[in-house]
Amino acid sequence: MQSQTKVVGVGGICDWIGKGLLSEDGREVDFLEIKFLHGLRNENRLQVLVYCALLSLANHRPTIGMLYNARTGEKEICSLDFAKSEKLLSDITLFKLKGVVSLDPHDVVQDTTARTIGRICEAPFGSVPPESLPTLVNELMSKIMKDCPQVSIQACCEIHNLAWAFAEGEIAQNNGMNPLIPFMPRLLGTLLQLTNVDEKNLRDAAFEAISALIQTGASNSKTPFNNLLPIILARLCTSFSVHVFTNEDKERKNDVQGLLCALIKVLVCKLEVQYLLPHADGVMKNLLLVLETKNATCHGEVFSAISVVCDKLESHFDRYMPALAPFLIIGLKNFQAFHVCTTAVELVSDIARSIEGNIQPYCYDIMATLVECLQNQSVDCNLKPLVLTCIGDIAMALGKAFEPFLQISMMMLIQASQTPLPDDDDEVIELVNHLRLSVLEAYTSIIKAFNDSGCIDMLAGYVSPIMQFLQALSEEKDKDFYIVSKAAGLLCEIARAMGRNVKGHLSHPFVHALLSDDYANRDDLIREICHRAMGDIQAAIQ
Repeated sequence: MQSQTKVVGVGGICDWIGKGLLSEDGREVDFLEIKFLHGLRNENRLQVLVYCALLSLANHRPTIGMLYNARTGEKEICSLDFAKSEKLLSDITLFKLKGVVSLDPHDVVQDTTARTIGRICEAPFGSVPPESLPTLVNELMSKIMKDCPQVSIQACCEIHNLAWAFAEGEIAQNNGMNPLIPFMPRLLGTLLQLTNVDEKNLRDAAFEAISALIQTGASNSKTPFNNLLPIILARLCTSFSVHVFTNEDKERKNDVQGLLCALIKVLVCKLEVQYLLPHADGVMKNLLLVLETKNATCHGEVFSAISVVCDKLESHFDRYMPALAPFLIIGLKNFQAFHVCTTAVELVSDIARSIEGNIQPYCYDIMATLVECLQNQSVDCNLKPLVLTCIGDIAMALGKAFEPFLQISMMMLIQASQTPLPDDDDEVIELVNHLRLSVLEAYTSIIKAFNDSGCIDMLAGYVSPIMQFLQALSEEKDKDFYIVSKAAGLLCEIARAMGRNVKGHLSHPFVHALLSDDYANRDDLIREICHRAMGDIQAAIQ
């Protein structure tokens, strides 16, 4: 249990957790709670009992806690079995819930009630007793539509928390069902009424609550989500006719469109493709209309939503490329808007994987923009690894047709692989390692693409710089084993694709040393990759 663990109805944090403290009867105490009172009260004992339950659940064993009154010298010992811990916390939650439904009409009291319910929704054990759920949901629904925005915001936040609490709870994990499913239509319908309000914080909270309900909904709750997509599309369509007179109007319009696009993304993620297909044209039409808005702040959300549509439709997404391509190039060239450019690059990767060779007509413009990004010194360094990975994805999609872009791509990869690793700057070290991972992945993708296309000989001139990069990685003292596992995967691909043609390179001592060091890692997946690479290399050099 971390020192900042909180529990419903109990204030403060425990004063000490550790080893070495014994009770008077010789039992080892797991934690100590100190008070300074005229006398210990039942609420203090309950607090220690709850800490016992939390620590017991965290450690999967019985827990002993000591309550000490520094003013009077009183000491009390509390112990709790692991099997009883969750039941205790569940009973406390139910007890608290029955005590928080307030009939007081004052906003301050209503807000306090909503916050108390919120603490219940954040219960660490992630489970509200089933018999109390209707009461809890009805109380939150009544708070949502209050005239006081703060009360409504708090209620929306608690629906968000409740959705995730149930999604992560034992019931959902065991049978795949979220107990909120029966309440989904009412909750979604009520929250949708708040998505057009002028109060920004309330509007944002309502959208976040809807998004949480969608993301945590189980497979048997698709019906309300199927019905929700046309409603959200209609809202987005209506937003285009909203007149803008002031900067505030413009900001509100862009904000609403961004939230609607984000909601479309989570909805499309949830829907099966047969439910998406009837609405796909409408989804893409409206998303492209948002991209037509100049200086819009939500283009990143649009590209993210389109990525999900692309993943769902796969090869059928090709029909939207002529209309999308001009906006995609604009997004890729928007180097100064990191989020927009990042999501555009990620979308290109998704398109390449989905429509494969059909991306070729758009690749000259796309590759020219990606190379420009890599050569631009003012571009955020965190963007460049994504660009390199994207180039590898394009190569996989095109195969031999990637040849016009091969020389410049390999030049960019060789240059990136020579980026030095600093000794004492953790932030730069992380960035360089991310760059190296992308280089290794791109090399692997290009080699595999050309090998599958039967033209691996085109890469013969690039083997030496690739092996020099791998040797440099092998000679570093503090190796990142994830990077070395990617290096092993690249060696495996080289051995399979080029065989005896690269026997001299694969026989170099550093290759064996690199794989041996990586094999010593305890991660089973990494060891499997190295074992496979060793076998492929052995077969290639014999």
